[in-house]
Amino acid sequence: MAYYRKTESGKWEVEVTIGINPKTGRPKKKSKRFKRKKDAQAWAAKIKTELDTGLKVDLDNYTFEEFANKFLKDYAEPNLSPTTVDGYRSIIKNHLIPYFQNIKLQDIRAMHIDSYINSKRKSGRVSDSNKGLSERTLLHHFRLLSKILYQAEKWEINKINPIKKATRPAPIKKEAKFYTREQVNKLLKAAKESDKWMYRFIIVAVNTGLRISEMLGLQWEYINLKRKTLTVQEVLVKVSGEGTIFKEIPKTKNSQRTIALPEKLIPIFRAIKKEQAELRLQLGSEYYTEKNLVFCKADGSPYYPTTINRNFNKIKEEAGINNVELNIHSLRHTHASRLMELGWPAKAIQERLGHYSTEITNDIYSHVSVDFEQRLVDKLDDDIENMV
Repeated sequence: MAYYRKTESGKWEVEVTIGINPKTGRPKKKSKRFKRKKDAQAWAAKIKTELDTGLKVDLDNYTFEEFANKFLKDYAEPNLSPTTVDGYRSIIKNHLIPYFQNIKLQDIRAMHIDSYINSKRKSGRVSDSNKGLSERTLLHHFRLLSKILYQAEKWEINKINPIKKATRPAPIKKEAKFYTREQVNKLLKAAKESDKWMYRFIIVAVNTGLRISEMLGLQWEYINLKRKTLTVQEVLVKVSGEGTIFKEIPKTKNSQRTIALPEKLIPIFRAIKKEQAELRLQLGSEYYTEKNLVFCKADGSPYYPTTINRNFNKIKEEAGINNVELNIHSLRHTHASRLMELGWPAKAIQERLGHYSTEITNDIYSHVSVDFEQRLVDKLDDDIENMV
């Protein structure tokens, strides 16, 4: 409802209710003055249309909390993976909103962001407020803030983006950990003796570089055994409150990708397919049919990613590999390191692994490329020795 009054200066002032303040329960109002009443009425009608269509009327008074929730709903959920959104939601709920609370989005400056990072550096953990967050975790928070504020700029809510002048956390780069050829053989030997399913899972993972979520979301329709190709199109992920869900990967050049399969893997896939066909006949209607999964339980139903991690750790223990920095994800790093040693260019490795850019690939595996370059130089020295 709009309220009109003529001021002493002769102008028309119109006041409209644009919502309810969630903190006080009182109506939130917006007012403006015009020379003519019909202009005031037109403005009030425009506000009503915006309210009816769900558009934000008072852009200048967007609080950080309101916009962060809008960012999750209108940007993150439609465009990002469920696990990424889940992580963002946790950081926003447990860290960003409690700190920035009702601060207007347009009032946030670089000094506020720097103060936030410094406070979390000293006492930022939810489980123990006396301990601070690591520089790597702080970098995740900074990147999320950056995404939120850049989206506000893109949607023309903020004219100034304070993240541009804030100080970015600089964690010490961690080298990607990978298994040696000897360790891979130990893993495969241990798995072959105790868990045939895990043997197949490991040998495919270490020879394709697929993520665990991509392995568990892999379906037979995405594999062409004649052409020896595999397409990454869906992932299986665990989301808080929802359990495991299948998520189609965004149709981008880097995410949905088709990779060539080594000849040695073809018999592995054929054996899995043959056994699944036999189990379908045995179980009949009890066989799970929603998704035609490659790596699944005996009845065709999906595995929890945590179950695969647990089973892999048993194999790793049986193989006598005690390095705690090596895990199931290290199989992916192992594949990448082998490609580098074989002389694959960074662009080809980036496309096979599904990285956003070669910069990411080079950053993660810089130490591998340095080691590889040194081995090439050693070979060059040997070649020089043979020169006349």
